[in-house]
Amino acid sequence: MNDKKLIKVQFYGFDKADGNPLDFILFSNPVIKEKYDLIIDKKNPDYVFYFTYFNLKDLVKHNNAVKIFVTGEPIASDLNFFDYYIGCENNPDNDRIHYFPQFLWFLDYLDVYRTNKSPIQYSENKKYFCDFIYRHEVEGKNSRKHYFDLLSSYKRVESCGTYLNNQIDKTVVGYHNSDNSKFAFQQKCKFSLCLQTLTDYPWFINEKILHSTFNGTVPIFLGPKETKLIFNPNRYINIRDYKNDEELLNKIKELDQDDSKYLKMLNEPIFNDPNFIDNSRNKIIKLIDKIFSKKEIRRNLIDGASNYISQLEILTRPTPRFFANVSKKIRKNSKKNN
Repeated sequence: MNDKKLIKVQFYGFDKADGNPLDFILFSNPVIKEKYDLIIDKKNPDYVFYFTYFNLKDLVKHNNAVKIFVTGEPIASDLNFFDYYIGCENNPDNDRIHYFPQFLWFLDYLDVYRTNKSPIQYSENKKYFCDFIYRHEVEGKNSRKHYFDLLSSYKRVESCGTYLNNQIDKTVVGYHNSDNSKFAFQQKCKFSLCLQTLTDYPWFINEKILHSTFNGTVPIFLGPKETKLIFNPNRYINIRDYKNDEELLNKIKELDQDDSKYLKMLNEPIFNDPNFIDNSRNKIIKLIDKIFSKKEIRRNLIDGASNYISQLEILTRPTPRFFANVSKKIRKNSKKNN
């Protein structure tokens, strides 16, 4: 006798080529599998998961369903549109907002790392000084080229992305799907330039520092100040800690020229909390379990949002400001009608 609860779900916005980023929770986790039978129901789902790049026309559907917004990008969801949010916004006082940083979506690689935690030894495998792997520049004062040029004034920096590529054969490394050439290349480097696109967006920590630490390099990192609350600040060089370029470069030279100091940093624990990965996963599993155990629509705007969005002439992907702008207009129109 099957006493599992039937759960009808639908998904919008995830890249089919990369698979469903919630597979590890919804379809693989024993806690969920033992309690629930999940089926895809495109017409009448009980729960709808919207991933970062969903089409807005899909937001007006399924008003009787619980809606969960899932993103690894710096998009803050307006809870007028969704019942729950899973992403890079961190607000522990709100039980509808659940922090799950972008770097944790790289779960397949995390699992590979967790099976091999032996101390990293300096060897001939570290044949390169530093890697620089990017596809594009970042506008503003923290340009990637600035730090590439700074380190290049000391030693050659290996640029093997499409941006500023300096490889003789123009080799480009990657890390999507079955292409793990970035990982193999980084393992040959002592340092990695880890410069996020957004450096001041609170709690938005992407994969760059994760890849560097897990591949056995010392990250030279520029990102949100909250990073040090998760990643051990003794395990990476935080550009924010230095008053100017000269101080930063001197620190890099110090580590590069002293194997004992370099190895000491390299073998520091990666996370402040050694159980951070498991704890983060378990929190999301408990959230999904709670949501599935009792269907409860908690968003504020249901029909109002649908009526407004359905009148838009252009239905495109959401932007970080979209939800705030739409909800503001809905409230403004509601006041006029009252």
